[in-house]
Amino acid sequence: MVVYLHYPGLLYTDSFARWNFAKQIWNDGIFTKGGDWHPPVAALLLSPFSSSNDKIAFFTVLQSATLNLLPLFFLIDVKTKNWIKILLCSVLMLSPIWLINSVFHAYDVIGAISLSIIALTTVKPNLRFLDYLTFYASAFTLISFRPIAVMLLIFLPIARLVISRNLKSSGIFLILFALALCATSVVKHQMNLEKQYAFKLGFAWELVGMAKTASEQGRDYSNYIKLFKENFEPHKEKIDYRGIWGGTEVKGVKLVDTPVLGSYVGFAISEPAIFLMEKRKYISSALGIGPKMELINAEYSRFDHLSTMRQYGFEYSTFPQKIQTYWNWFVDSFAGKLLRRPWVVFLLLLIVYCFSVLARCSKQQGRAELLAFLIISLGYYSGYLITSHHHEFRYFLPSALLAILAILRFLASNLEISSTKPNVSSTLAAG
Repeated sequence: MVVYLHYPGLLYTDSFARWNFAKQIWNDGIFTKGGDWHPPVAALLLSPFSSSNDKIAFFTVLQSATLNLLPLFFLIDVKTKNWIKILLCSVLMLSPIWLINSVFHAYDVIGAISLSIIALTTVKPNLRFLDYLTFYASAFTLISFRPIAVMLLIFLPIARLVISRNLKSSGIFLILFALALCATSVVKHQMNLEKQYAFKLGFAWELVGMAKTASEQGRDYSNYIKLFKENFEPHKEKIDYRGIWGGTEVKGVKLVDTPVLGSYVGFAISEPAIFLMEKRKYISSALGIGPKMELINAEYSRFDHLSTMRQYGFEYSTFPQKIQTYWNWFVDSFAGKLLRRPWVVFLLLLIVYCFSVLARCSKQQGRAELLAFLIISLGYYSGYLITSHHHEFRYFLPSALLAILAILRFLASNLEISSTKPNVSSTLAAG
């Protein structure tokens, strides 16, 4: 019903560019020239759905169904009463974060689904061939839509080691994720598209802040701003630590053949004190640390693109407006503001884990699962701490949803222990 009333889905600025890119590949083939800053393999995977609005809507149905099945996947093997599972799943599916994202056309929704399946597979004690296949397919999808997930190459083996305590099992996960990374790279390089890397803008924008600080301290920074094709002065006056679009885009920095990373590393080596001081500001912003530093609620449930959305068959109605109001109420509420502060979410998951250890309110496997979920959630988002992006909540969405599902699974497991614990008085009476 939500998908039907949002037909063909909730689109925003990047959604139009992504579907047009996918349509270009579908019409002209994978060897066509062109491309944009969006991941090309993701566009290739979306291309079969791009030829008509009905197919885009069918994609929305698949996305919505999978996202809404995630809570069930996380509770399916928990031995508690079915009505408890249904209640917990229903509450989550009717929450604003699930309603909005089930129809929201952002790569991060696909990333959230893929990351959650990867995490759930990682914490399984005994794995079959189908589990390994599911892990590989999910890893391929996640890397295709969000290449920044490459950081999981470090964190996933650690999470698996927490569960299995077996180096061989951990090594298998490392190899599978590396193979998925190689596969996406091979497909991307086989496509005859101009390779563009959006992460370069993030490094360039950080260089603006670092060069500004260096200039204020009377340091020579000229060698590190040669990559800017336009005058550096207008950029440094508009520096904003909330991401590359927080102040102004770094104009003149091409996404192709620009040695941004070399300049970035060079500055870090020559001016480590300034580099660390500026980097701390960007990391603090990405984690939501500081007064009024919640991640930006940009692009969610906006109808200012209504005229553009109509060409995709979207018709404005009362119901989408109510969902928008519901979402906006949530993000401005106390819980919504906390959820938009990543450090709070990670701390909450850590507190739940510590509580489970100290109170022994969960089985050892359950405690290991919580720690593994925390490692994977933090590991995924760590990529956004390395290079600056626009600090929107959608980038944090995969880690946030995984944290919510991890806590949901912990609660259900705890209810399982409570419901199966023997009654002491009845046992004594029977004796």
